[in-house]
Amino acid sequence: MSDSSPRARWPTWFIPAALVVAAVLIRIYFATWDRVVWGDEPFYLWIGKSLWAGAGYNFFGYSGAHFPPLYPVLAGGLALLTNNLQWASNLIYIAAGALLVLPLYYLVRATVNATAAWMTGLVVALYPALTSGVLAWGTMTEPLYLLWVGLAVYLLFLALDQMPGRWRDYVLLGATLGLAYLTRTEALVLVVAMFGLLLIGRLLRRDRFPLLLGRLAAGLAIFLLVASPYLVYIRQETGHWNLTGAAGMAFVSMTGLAEKDPSAFDRSTWELDPASGEVYIFAPSSETEPLLPALLSDPLGLLRRLRAGLIDAQALFFSMKMAPWLLAGIAALGLLARPWPPRRLRGELALLASLAAPAAYVPFFVQERYLAGALIPMMVWIGIGAWVLGDWLAGTWAGLRARPLSDRHASLLLAAPAVVLSVLLVAMGPLVWQRMQRTHSFQLGHLAAAAELRALGVTPDTTVLSRYP
Repeated sequence: MSDSSPRARWPTWFIPAALVVAAVLIRIYFATWDRVVWGDEPFYLWIGKSLWAGAGYNFFGYSGAHFPPLYPVLAGGLALLTNNLQWASNLIYIAAGALLVLPLYYLVRATVNATAAWMTGLVVALYPALTSGVLAWGTMTEPLYLLWVGLAVYLLFLALDQMPGRWRDYVLLGATLGLAYLTRTEALVLVVAMFGLLLIGRLLRRDRFPLLLGRLAAGLAIFLLVASPYLVYIRQETGHWNLTGAAGMAFVSMTGLAEKDPSAFDRSTWELDPASGEVYIFAPSSETEPLLPALLSDPLGLLRRLRAGLIDAQALFFSMKMAPWLLAGIAALGLLARPWPPRRLRGELALLASLAAPAAYVPFFVQERYLAGALIPMMVWIGIGAWVLGDWLAGTWAGLRARPLSDRHASLLLAAPAVVLSVLLVAMGPLVWQRMQRTHSFQLGHLAAAAELRALGVTPDTTVLSRYP
C-alpha cells in the first residue's frame, strides 16, 4: 500500500501542532489528580525555591551538588508565577511532555513516512507511563530530560544523514546533550554513545577526517560550555573537578536495594558520616564518593548486580507500568516488519544509541524512572508498528474486493489500528496510575497527614521527623 498521508489536506504544521495540543490536554487532566510530592522531587523544588529567593543553590543549608540545576531553576522560576511549587513542577511536566511529540514525529517523518509519523506522535502524546505513571516516579525530572534526549536523537540522525555534514547539527547536538546533562547526569553516557556513533558513522560515509574531528570537537566544546555551570558548582562544593556529584554515592547507597535488603539501604543512606556527623546522603563525603573504586572493589559482587539488574529491568520494563507485552509486540512489528533503507538505518542507530543511558543503570538498581529513556525508541517503534498494521489491514481488504478501494476508505483502514491503539493508551492511563499507587514509598494518606499538620499550626519552616510507612 502507498502512504495515504494528510499532507494534501492540511498545512504541514497542523498535524504536529494538533498532537502537541492533545498531549497538553491529557497531561492537564492528570495534573489535576491528587498526588504526593515525594522522593527526590521535594529536594529539587526546595533548591529552586532557595535559589530564586537569593539563598543560594541548596536546601535548608545542605549542598545541592547531588542535584543537576536545570529543573530546579525552571521550577523555582515558575513558582514565582504560580505561587505553588507543585504546580510549577506540573507545568514543566505538561510542557516538556507535550513537546517530546515534535522531535519523534519529525524523526519518523524523515525515516518512514508522514502517516507513521502522526501515529508515532499520537503514541507519544498518550503513552500512559509518561502521562500518569511519571507523576508517581518521585522526581518529575524525566519529562524535561526525555525532551532533550528525544531532540538529541533527532539531531544525531540529522548529523548522520546529511551530506555533506553540517556544523550546526554537531553544535546543536552538543548543546542539547548539555541541557540533558543539566537535567539528569546520566546524559554523560549519551555523550559518549552519540558522539562515538557519529565518529564511526561519518567515517563510514568517507568524511574527511580533519574536518570531522573539527565538527566533533565543536560539538563537545558546546556540550562542556552548556554543562559548565553545574561543573563549576560541583568544583566549588567539593574542591574537585567531577562530572557528577552523585554516581559514587548512588552506587553505594543502592547496594541494599539491589540486593533486596531495604534495611541495608537505610543504613548506608542514612547512617552518620564520621567526619561530618551528618547522615551520609547529606554529608560532604557523599559528594566525592568515587565511582570506579566502588565498581571494582568487589568484581564478583558487581557481576551479581549486573545479572540481578538485567532480570529486574526486563521484568519491570515489560510490565503494565512501562511497556506491556501487547505494546512490545506492536513495537517489534514496527522495528522489524519492513526493510531498513539507509535513512531508516541511520534513524534506528540514533534511537539505539539513546538506550545507552538506561542501560548504565543496570549495575546500580532499576526503577521505572531509571528506564524511562528506553521509552523513546519503544514509542517510535509502536507508532511505526501501528502503521504496519494499518497498511496490512488496508492491503488485505483491498485484495478481497473486486473493485479498488477509494482513497477515503483506504485512509480509514490505514488509520484504524492507530485509533484503536489510542483508545487503549487513554484507557491504560488510570490503570497505570492505580498500579503506581501500590507502593510503600508514599501513600495518599500522607496528604491527609499534611492537612492535619497544617490544622495544628505547623508552618513550612517547622522540622517534622518522619519515615516512609
